[in-house]
Amino acid sequence: MYSQAYALRCDKLLKDLCDHIQKNLLTITNVVHFLQESIEFEIPSLNESTLGLIVCNFKEICNRTPDFLFGLPIRQFISIIKSDDLHIDNEFELVEIVKKCLAFHKEHGENLPIDPQIEAGPDIWSRLTEKE
Repeated sequence: MYSQAYALRCDKLLKDLCDHIQKNLLTITNVVHFLQESIEFEIPSLNESTLGLIVCNFKEICNRTPDFLFGLPIRQFISIIKSDDLHIDNEFELVEIVKKCLAFHKEHGENLPIDPQIEAGPDIWSRLTEKE
């Protein structure tokens, strides 16, 4: 419903729906879903609530859905891991999570540079002079 409210720019309805989600529906079992929705539909208040819940229950959420961090945009990932309130047993756990996430983004990330040969196509390279 809030996707329709967003699309139709019904700001009051969108705000009411987000308030209802934050007060009545948001749990550690569905927080990843609502975080993704808050990013997709650009809902700052819902984004803030979901990130807060993730930080407070970081270890449990990582155990339930270990790959959820990999799908996050880097900005949200950094927002989560820079918190002093992460409930982890030791910093080594966090270092390992960061390593895994960076490796994932290096392999699959959307901001990685594209190989010029793939981007331009093989016939473009054959037309270039030696100087070019």
